[in-house]
Amino acid sequence: MRRYASFIGTSNQKDLLTDPSGSRRFICIEVTAPINTNVTINYHQLYAQAMEAITKGERYWFDDTDEAILKESNREFEQISPLEQLFHCHFRSPEEGETGEQLSAMQIIEYLQEKNKAINLSQSSITTFGRILKRNQIQSKRTKKGMIYEVIKL
Repeated sequence: MRRYASFIGTSNQKDLLTDPSGSRRFICIEVTAPINTNVTINYHQLYAQAMEAITKGERYWFDDTDEAILKESNREFEQISPLEQLFHCHFRSPEEGETGEQLSAMQIIEYLQEKNKAINLSQSSITTFGRILKRNQIQSKRTKKGMIYEVIKL
């Protein structure tokens, strides 16, 4: 199971993550001040410390909790798809005490298609849209007809 690689990159754009399900593979950091490059890093000592920790059984992988924290901190670096933007223009979650409309992902997309004819309705777009709704914490429940989401039309 040797699957590891490290890359460091920079971008002038903040919305560089395109796949929310894969954002756990990235550690995004916004640099807010100049980086001091006059410091010499003792790589031999750094490597020795890492090897000592691994030899002593320190965990070197992310568990589910770590991944959840990483995905949440990376949210500000994710691109918002046009479909998600359109959703936020026409729907919102019910507030405390409000009751929303119970709609499937397909019903929501069909409504959005009425507003924008360029939206393609496919199985993958419906599945992806369901993930978008979940990521935006839209209340959902499984029924005999599939997942339904509680939303309010704007």
